[in-house]
Amino acid sequence: MMNTRSNTRRRVKRTRRVDLRRMLRTAGFIGLVAAASAAGAWSLASLNTALSVTSWHVDAPRSLRAAIQAQLKGQSMDFVHTFPPLMRRRLLAAIPELSDVRITRRMSGVLEITAVPRQPVANWVGPAGHMLLVDANGTAYPGTERVAPILPMLRVPAAELAKASALLGHLAGLSRNKYAHLSEMVAIDGAWKLYFDRGESWVIPQHGATDRVDRLYALMAEPRWHKDAWRVDARMDNRWFIRPAHSKEVI
Repeated sequence: MMNTRSNTRRRVKRTRRVDLRRMLRTAGFIGLVAAASAAGAWSLASLNTALSVTSWHVDAPRSLRAAIQAQLKGQSMDFVHTFPPLMRRRLLAAIPELSDVRITRRMSGVLEITAVPRQPVANWVGPAGHMLLVDANGTAYPGTERVAPILPMLRVPAAELAKASALLGHLAGLSRNKYAHLSEMVAIDGAWKLYFDRGESWVIPQHGATDRVDRLYALMAEPRWHKDAWRVDARMDNRWFIRPAHSKEVI
């Protein structure tokens, strides 16, 4: 009986010693992890600061350059906040006139930024009554000058901006001179009406508009027509109505 009790006591003592060693090892491991984590956090924070941007170069038109520099001056210049993809998203969201922006971060701590500005093709009055610029993709945005007098005015619903601006871009590509003489473009019952100077106007269907513009431009370039200004209704496929621009007759 005594042997049995002694053996039991020895087993209990061994078990306790094993448990104690395990507890000590676990505590030591936790301490090491905590120390490593603290050191790692300190190292990452130090690295983040050490890799801060010290200067930048912005290649952009004057108004955009000022807007970009204002954004840069208002943010942290550490490594995390100058991560190019993150900075690109932030700049595009903050500056509507940017179509795109390319950012390169040099190991010397220099940030190189190249701005790609939007190219407006028209002015447009938005739903809130504010004058906006519209690019060739139909994106309306507030410009620095708000209104560009040399651009035509678009008088179309917001849903038709993309189609209307694409047509203006096509006209500009066809003839910069003709586009420069366009004063406004209006949506009317499934058609576009383009008003040029000297009282000239074209009415074309929205469907197949670019083809109709090509044909109209070619026709108006012919000797019979190109010296004078005309009002043309080209909505029908097989019959167009042409009147002198200052005629009192209604098309």
